[in-house]
Amino acid sequence: MDYKKDDFITRLYHGEIVPIEQMVQSDTKYQAIFEKQLEASTLLLQSFSHEQEKLLVEYQNCLQQTNAYLQEKAFSYGLKFGVSFFLEAIKL
Repeated sequence: MDYKKDDFITRLYHGEIVPIEQMVQSDTKYQAIFEKQLEASTLLLQSFSHEQEKLLVEYQNCLQQTNAYLQEKAFSYGLKFGVSFFLEAIKL
C-alpha cells in the first residue's frame, strides 16, 4: 500500500504524532494541574538540602519513566483492543 506523507499511519509510524502530547496540548484542566505540580515542586526543592533535592529529582525521574511505560502499554492495549473490536464488528 502506498501512503502519502500526510497519511495518519505513516505520520504515527515515523513519530510525528505523539498521542499523549495531542491529548494534553489544549486541555486546560491538565495545564492547570501541571502548573500546580510545577509550583509545588519548585517550592519543595527550595526548602531541601542538596541531598534531598537529588533524591526528589531521582524520584521524579522514576515516576516519569513509570508513567511513560504505562502510557505506552495503555496505547498498545487500546490499539489492539480497537482493532479486535473492529474485526469483530465487520464479521456481523
